[in-house]
Amino acid sequence: MYKSLSLIMLVGLVMFTGCATTSIPMDRALDIPQDRILAKNLIESNSNSDVEVTFIRDQGMIGSGCYINIFYNDRMIFKLEMSEIVTVYIPEGEHILGMRFGDKGLCQAPDHFEGMVTVRKTRKNLYRIQTDNEGIIWIKPTGHIK
Repeated sequence: MYKSLSLIMLVGLVMFTGCATTSIPMDRALDIPQDRILAKNLIESNSNSDVEVTFIRDQGMIGSGCYINIFYNDRMIFKLEMSEIVTVYIPEGEHILGMRFGDKGLCQAPDHFEGMVTVRKTRKNLYRIQTDNEGIIWIKPTGHIK
């Protein structure tokens, strides 16, 4: 009985601490496979107003084995696995991106998260996609991922 209770407490402790995702160095991130880029028109610049934007998904336990579907202008544009990176081209300015776990098994979640990105030609546009301990997806600008 004591061993069972100790095991349950240990599992609970692990679940509530240190489970949020962590950044991955860009040189260790994997390129997203082409079949999961659903908006092929965004992988090349189509106009002088387009800006290069790179998204990198964290590594870790929360959401592992699940895609994070990314939406732009209410359209799913790509599906990221853990530790993957993708570069797209969108017009300069502010954009709201939607994010949701999805597509397979237990990963199907009704929650849809949104985040603001501001892209500028005058700077590097690198965004980190992370998941916190509560399963909330965040998109955050980052200048450098070590």
